Amino acid sequence: MAGNTDPNEFDLDAFLDSIDKPQAPTDDEPTAARARRARQRIEQRRKGGGQPDPAPEHSTAPVMPPADVPARPPDIEAFSPLAPAQPAERRRLRDRPSMIGQASPSTPPAAKRGRQAAVPRTEGGAGLALPKLNLRQLSLTVYIAAAVVVFVGVVAALALFSRDAPVSFPNGVWLGSEWSYDSRSDVEVAGLVERLKQHRIGTTYAYVAYLKGDNAWSGRRAGENIFEEVQGAVGGFVGQYRIAYPEGQLLGWLGIPNDLDVQAGEPYRINDPAVREEIARMSGRLVNDFGFDGVILNVEPMPERDSAAFIALLQAVRREMGEDGRLAVTMFADIAPSDMTVPRNQRARETNAVAEYSRDFKQRVALLTDEIMVMTYNSSLTTAADYVEWVAYQTQSYAEAVGALESGADVVMGIPTYDDQGTIHLAAVENVPSAIEGVQRGRQRAGERALAITGVAIYAEWTTSADEWRLFEQFWLGG
Repeated sequence: MAGNTDPNEFDLDAFLDSIDKPQAPTDDEPTAARARRARQRIEQRRKGGGQPDPAPEHSTAPVMPPADVPARPPDIEAFSPLAPAQPAERRRLRDRPSMIGQASPSTPPAAKRGRQAAVPRTEGGAGLALPKLNLRQLSLTVYIAAAVVVFVGVVAALALFSRDAPVSFPNGVWLGSEWSYDSRSDVEVAGLVERLKQHRIGTTYAYVAYLKGDNAWSGRRAGENIFEEVQGAVGGFVGQYRIAYPEGQLLGWLGIPNDLDVQAGEPYRINDPAVREEIARMSGRLVNDFGFDGVILNVEPMPERDSAAFIALLQAVRREMGEDGRLAVTMFADIAPSDMTVPRNQRARETNAVAEYSRDFKQRVALLTDEIMVMTYNSSLTTAADYVEWVAYQTQSYAEAVGALESGADVVMGIPTYDDQGTIHLAAVENVPSAIEGVQRGRQRAGERALAITGVAIYAEWTTSADEWRLFEQFWLGG
């Protein structure tokens, strides 16, 4: 970028300038004031962070696995390129609230030194002798007493807060249309929430719809397959969830099959401004009309060569949702990293292909979003040992890229719980214990930057058995 001495270095300021000055202005372009607010938002999120490290040389797009997908609820099955994979208050491990400052009373004026006040004497001259006051000692006593009072008050306030404040959990789960489309009793929703709390899951990615080839949003496959026929049910579920789990975070899951029905010579779907505007419009509706805390955009496939269109999409969604809406995205794992020591599937070994997102791209996305959910599954690996190392690499790679910003998005690693899907996913290889072991190794290797990895997300609620919930509690929660 202009102004860089190293052509591979990610110039954050130039990137922020590009947000303020889009290359292709349109009638729908935000005003200068809104552009400035976008810049201020990103500037604020990067406070305390230095310039990112140079990006790797390779920047090729991930090799997309075949279109085998885990079994999904009927209404989700229509969107099948690949398995996808806190309220506005942030719950980042690296953005922890400041420690409560030690309160101290204001310092009183220093005691005036000089002649002491005269003491009246009797006629006989035997004056009444009063003991001299040690003002310094008295002042110290007052300070100590005040400090004790303040300390007791802070402890009492913290105790009260700990009883009343909702607990914030960093993990997530994908929820299917059997909850958002079907009528559920309040007791059933309360049971779901109880299970989420038991497993320290604070974020739910609830299925809403996928974008069809005609740029209309889907509904029931057994019906007209339009969103209008299910929007009442979706709104009802949001209300039930809010009552049962007011401290929980509910994100609307939007599926975006990126290359659906694209003919030769036609623009890639998210390269089409009309497509981006429709996604942004729907995202705004979910937050501002339906009451979701935000959205998670599941764009598949998403090669880095279309990064400019993806960045434009994120900007459009942010404008429509507003600053309070939480913007989350799914991103592919690096299927075949340039680091040849990382386990590779057979196809990658035979072709020596490099299929990874560049550090530059990961950081750009992290600056514009609140959460990145990494789809660490469908690796096509055949041994659990290889999969553990592969997940460890993904965890370390995203932690080091996003952690270098110190104020970028939260990063959540995916945990698969579904059955075999051809050769791209073997449940004996990719499962709860192996995925968690990989995440833990990657966090250890990332050092301080591991704080960028804020939790894990189970894919998916409808495929997770009682045994898998138990394994999750045992291996991740330490139960």
